[in-house]
Amino acid sequence: MKNRYTIILSLAATFGLAGCIQDSSGEKAGSITRLSKDGWIPLCKTWEGEILRGGLNNGSGAFGAAFHFTIDDSALMDEVKKALESQQEVKIHYHHEKFVLLGTCSSKSDGYFLDSIEVIR
Repeated sequence: MKNRYTIILSLAATFGLAGCIQDSSGEKAGSITRLSKDGWIPLCKTWEGEILRGGLNNGSGAFGAAFHFTIDDSALMDEVKKALESQQEVKIHYHHEKFVLLGTCSSKSDGYFLDSIEVIR
């Protein structure tokens, strides 16, 4: 009986903390190149974005690197959509969460979540 309670408490703690452990944050600048609703499970689809950093957009001649992130706020999703449509250069602020697959419905971003977005020019 004691082992059963230990297992139940361990599982509850694991699922309760999953998706809540933020291990890093940062910012990136570039152009939004993709916004889509992705996911395998119909009830667990998320808005996913992609920003292209550097590369041919700013005339450097080098290929840019893509950065994927999840958008879990509808107001932020609207701002990302505007930036995509206008092709404005933006700066995004994001954070990374560990164990995100257990706690949320993230698909392609590997645990990177958008916190804010601002237009640079």
